[in-house]
Amino acid sequence: MKRRALFIIVIDVLAVLSIFAEVIFANEASVRIELSDEEAAWIEAHPVIRHAPDNDYAPFEFKDENNRITGVTPDILELIGEKMDMRFEVVHSPNWAATLENMKQHKADVVAAAITPDRSEYMLFTDPFIVYNNIILVSEDVSGYFIMKDFEGKTLAAIKGWAITEYIQKKHPDIQFLWVKDIKSALEAVSEGIADAYLLNRFAAGFWMEKTGIKNLRIAGQTDYTYKLSFGSRKDWPILNTLLQKALDAISRSEKETIINKWTFSTERGWKPGPQVWKWIALGVIVMLFLVISIYVWDLSVKRRAQAKVKV
Repeated sequence: MKRRALFIIVIDVLAVLSIFAEVIFANEASVRIELSDEEAAWIEAHPVIRHAPDNDYAPFEFKDENNRITGVTPDILELIGEKMDMRFEVVHSPNWAATLENMKQHKADVVAAAITPDRSEYMLFTDPFIVYNNIILVSEDVSGYFIMKDFEGKTLAAIKGWAITEYIQKKHPDIQFLWVKDIKSALEAVSEGIADAYLLNRFAAGFWMEKTGIKNLRIAGQTDYTYKLSFGSRKDWPILNTLLQKALDAISRSEKETIINKWTFSTERGWKPGPQVWKWIALGVIVMLFLVISIYVWDLSVKRRAQAKVKV
C-alpha cells in the first residue's frame, strides 16, 4: 500500500510539473511560418538578399579582425535566413552615409536602422527588434549628472547621418557638434577634452571602452531619446518587408536572448541571468515545493494508517 501511495503521488507530481513546464515555456516554442504562394514564389525568385551593414556599430554590426561583418544583426539575419530559406549577402560600404545611399540607389536591399522621416521615404520598416535608451558619456573629471538641456552651448561628439544626431539637432538646436568619423574617434574626443560628451548605447559604450582601453569616461545621465532598431528594406519590394516581419515574429524570446547575450556579455559588468534562466529557477523551485509537499502528505497518510491500526 505504501509503495502504491508513493507511486500515485509521484505520478501526480509529474503531471502537475508537465503542466507548469508547458505554461512557463509555451512562448519559447518555434512559431511556424505560413507563407502564401506569392511569398514562396518571391523567395525562390530572389535567392540572394543584399544586406547593407554599419561597419562601426559594435556590438550590433561591425567588422572583426578578419574584415568580416559580425554582431547581433548579422546573427539575427542568419537566423531569419534559416527560418525563411533566404540567403543574405553583405554589400560593403566605407561609412554609414554610403550605406544609406546604397539603400536609396537600390544597390542594397535591407539594412538595420532606426526609423526616421527621411529614411521612410525610401524604405519600409519592420517593428523594432531591439529598443534601448542612449547614455551620456563624459570625462571622469567632470562631476554631476546631466540631462540634454545641460549641454546647450556645449559640444557633443557626433557622427553624421545617425538617427540620434538628427534627433538632437531638431530638439536641441543650441547644442554644438564636433563631427567625427566613428565611435572610437568620438570616445577619444571626450577622453581628451575636445568634446564635452558623447551619446551612445551602453552596449556599444562598454564594448568600445574595453576594446580601446579608454578608462577615463563615466556615465553621467541618460538621454531623452529611445533608440529602436528595425530592419529597413526597399520600398519597391513591400513583400520583403512582410517576410522580414514574419521571420522576426517567429523568433522566440530565448533565440533572440541567446544572440544578444553572445555579443553583450563582455560589455556588462558581470553576468546577469536572463528570463530563460529565471524560468528554469522557477521550475526548480516548483519541483522542490511539490516534492516537499508530497513527502509530507505521504508521511502523514502513513502515520494515520498506523494510528488506525493501533486503535483497532
